[in-house]
Amino acid sequence: MFHKSYYGQNWYLPPNRICNGINETDDGSDEVNCTVLGRYCKTDGRHQGFSMLHGGAVESSVRLLRNDSVCSVPKDDEDASNGDCVDGFDQIDCSDTNIAPLKCLINGSESTVSKYVICRGKDLGLCDNRLDSTCLYPERECRVHKHQMCDGVADCPREGDEDYRICRGLTNVSCVRRYSYGTTSLPILLEWVGDGLEDCVDGKDEDEHRWKKCGKEMTSRFIKKSDSCKEVLLCPDEKRFITHNTLCDQQETCIMENKICKAARMGETRFKTQFHGNPTHPFCLKGMANILRLRGQILNTKTICGEVQIESAEKAFGVQEKKIMLPYMSKTDCRYTYGELYVYYSCSGQCSEDTASCVLRRSLKFNSCANMENRLFTLSGKGNLTIAFKGKDGEYDNSVFPCKNGKCISYDKVCNLQNDCGDYSDESDCINHFKCNGTDGVSEYIPLWRVCDGNLDCVDYTDECNENCRGKEKIIDGLFLSIFTWIIGILATLLNIGTLASIFYQFKQATSNLRIVNLVLVMLIVIGDLLIGVYLIGISIASAVYKETYCQKRFEWLASSYCQLFGVLSTIGGQLALFAMTILSIVRMVCVRAAIPNYTFSRKMLVVGTVTVSCILLIPAVIAVVPLASSFEDFFVNGWVYLDSMLFIGAPDKSKYISIISAYYHDKIKKPDNFNFSWGQIRNLIEEMFSNDYTGLRHKPLNFYGNHGTCLFKYFVTSDDPQNVYTWTLLGVNLCCFFIICYCYIWIYWKSKSSSSRCNTNKNQTTKQGLLHKKIALMIITDFLCWAPFTVATILHFSGTIDATNWYPFFSSVILPLNSPAVMATLR
Repeated sequence: MFHKSYYGQNWYLPPNRICNGINETDDGSDEVNCTVLGRYCKTDGRHQGFSMLHGGAVESSVRLLRNDSVCSVPKDDEDASNGDCVDGFDQIDCSDTNIAPLKCLINGSESTVSKYVICRGKDLGLCDNRLDSTCLYPERECRVHKHQMCDGVADCPREGDEDYRICRGLTNVSCVRRYSYGTTSLPILLEWVGDGLEDCVDGKDEDEHRWKKCGKEMTSRFIKKSDSCKEVLLCPDEKRFITHNTLCDQQETCIMENKICKAARMGETRFKTQFHGNPTHPFCLKGMANILRLRGQILNTKTICGEVQIESAEKAFGVQEKKIMLPYMSKTDCRYTYGELYVYYSCSGQCSEDTASCVLRRSLKFNSCANMENRLFTLSGKGNLTIAFKGKDGEYDNSVFPCKNGKCISYDKVCNLQNDCGDYSDESDCINHFKCNGTDGVSEYIPLWRVCDGNLDCVDYTDECNENCRGKEKIIDGLFLSIFTWIIGILATLLNIGTLASIFYQFKQATSNLRIVNLVLVMLIVIGDLLIGVYLIGISIASAVYKETYCQKRFEWLASSYCQLFGVLSTIGGQLALFAMTILSIVRMVCVRAAIPNYTFSRKMLVVGTVTVSCILLIPAVIAVVPLASSFEDFFVNGWVYLDSMLFIGAPDKSKYISIISAYYHDKIKKPDNFNFSWGQIRNLIEEMFSNDYTGLRHKPLNFYGNHGTCLFKYFVTSDDPQNVYTWTLLGVNLCCFFIICYCYIWIYWKSKSSSSRCNTNKNQTTKQGLLHKKIALMIITDFLCWAPFTVATILHFSGTIDATNWYPFFSSVILPLNSPAVMATLR
């Protein structure tokens, strides 16, 4: 300080007023021996008057810089933007790299910028490209430079700048970042590529030849060369978008991202309370906030709590001994506790499961928790050097969880279904979650109560496709049923092909119209059975191709054109054989009743017969194809499968899509009456949510035949299923046909029996009549065994008594082909 005399009074002159170009002492000593740089900076304007230096006039709001004032530590909480040089010009061209990590062009020349003016206070924009002002808020009240993100050093108290959900965007290309304290190469974040700012010293991030470009105009972006270009989700009312692999990553890239992801992922399953017989849960810890978040319920807090001593790590000197308040009870189901509560339960022996061991397995060492401040080195009870932390209350504590990668986190971040460590070590030893394998090697955790609940939560379907749920499910499950399906399919196909050849040969020898009619009807029955045989072979091939992967790939199969084709074949085959058999039964009964074995049909009867045959062919085809017509999609389509988006898992139904649309558009769309969107409206709204750079999202309908891997007609419907009208109508028609067939052949049997009793028949005739009776009995029995189980199972499923969905393989392989033996017997 320089002594100053002013009107007989003495005081000290502050350093910021020394060598500022203004004489403020009696003897001018404050401006003596000043080494100046020859450049000025703007001040706060508190000085008065002018100064003459180097032959020029300098305003009072400008000061000359000295060597020792450049890049000096500011006095205002390390924020130089509030110092005497308000433009920050005293914090550039720093020679000390420990103070000036940022390298950029200033007025066209390569320079450096001090850390004291980067992302602290107001942005000064010292760099020509304003790189010093590109700051982010990974956490509330934590502002860091973009190059401090994912650099391996936690700069925020909660390590938000090293969050794995952000750092998953790191590429395999490394460079020296412009904000760097050394020459260490670090991976480049994909969002930096092609953003107009050179984040790398060598400019790699802006070299377009190194990167693959996708999108158009607003969605233009660079991706890894190993990735493919896909549509992106557009942020409503924002000029931003979310890429395929970052959608639903729990980061709010758009203001509504988490909201629509919650609508898309969460099912209707109710939370299973963790304490049987007690709908509420007492708590005395902040960790229970995670339970509240997961359950969405208000829990009872008025409960007496007991004290339990928990040792988080080795006892260390100077560490405050604490007793933790826990709900007063003996044992707890730790599978449904999370965060701090899980830590205390598992480490105090209060978990009812033997597999719930204490998650605090690693001791704190002297080099642990490099990401945390206020570390104090001390000795543990075993004499090892360890650390403790000074809390807000002034007490020292070591209640932190040491991650495998050296980071440390608080207990409320352990076993909370989030990868807070970044290496999954905070979740790996917990028994309260199910691990989903996401994209790009990123795992996701869901609560146990969302496993095997019938709703898909994991993008790889593993929450529903595991040994506890569907296991190694196949389209046709079981070795016996699989072999049986192959045998029946091959036999039905080969025998019916042989029968068709025989019928064509018999046409040449037919001498009466009645014989021709019989052959035509029998041929239609054989064609129907042939289609059933082809269907069984096709399903068997599909089951052999998908094998145990069917569960994960079932929507790929159910929405495929092959599944639709096999569904149409089985429906046409079954109905064609049934209708032809019904008409054949009527014709035979009429002929037996009229006793006209060689009846010659008139021209009118031939026209009627032709129309009847045409109807027998046309009606089954209409029944099979109508559910696939786009005009009736609101009636027959059960869901849509989107193949290129992380947002839609499986084949969501209308209610799920409406929830997603409502979360995205909020009140920006006109809602139809009763909020009942058509599938066309839903598709249009979904398409508007995404870009259309590459012909839009690929999508396929989950139609009427996609209710099971066997692709059979949807016989098993529920009362709230609008398709039950179609199913019950067809079953009613089939039952009528069954009763007609039974009546006709019972009448023929009775007529044959009565005629043989009245007439003296020889042994040969008796044998033929006996054979006819057996054929009739076989026909009726197989018809009954075919359609009666279908009808009974449909009624039981419709009433909710049973869930017959998994019975489709048995019905398609065993029940449906039962009529074929009867047909073969009839043809002999």
